[in-house]
Amino acid sequence: MKQNKVPVSEYYTKMRGIWEELDSMGELLVLTVLTDEIVTFLNALGKQQQEHKLFQFLNGLDDEFGPQRSQILLMTPLPSIEAACVMLQQEELQREALNEVHVQQETSALLSKGIERSSEGQVLQIIGYPNWHPRSRRFPQKRGGRGPGGGGTGRGQGQRFMDRNREAEPRFSP
Repeated sequence: MKQNKVPVSEYYTKMRGIWEELDSMGELLVLTVLTDEIVTFLNALGKQQQEHKLFQFLNGLDDEFGPQRSQILLMTPLPSIEAACVMLQQEELQREALNEVHVQQETSALLSKGIERSSEGQVLQIIGYPNWHPRSRRFPQKRGGRGPGGGGTGRGQGQRFMDRNREAEPRFSP
């Protein structure tokens, strides 16, 4: 079973239901005498089953939890499934909170300019283009021209070179 973009808690609940159903199908023998060896064996078997369930759970997680999966598998001793689930839920909540902050910042920046969420092109037209952009107010458009330079170099540099030449005009002193 895979997580498939559902919340971690929902994925864990589905996995737990499957494990409980599988556990109910297994028939266990009733032991009348418990020796130390049998108790040790049953404890080891229970630990192995819990680790197997942890591996199943971690293996079914979405790829976005890859770093957390690796971090959990490096822990010694391995955490319980419940503890691993709590760690993953905390990570999920942190990501959601950061995503909400990012969306709120973007939206509030646009709203402060009197703009509702829109495409980047619309924002540039309303707020204004950068100085280097051909549609910038700094470079008035001329009819039939090739952009801000009026066709000078073909790279939008003509106006800048013309301005430099004007500033460098020689001065005459009497």
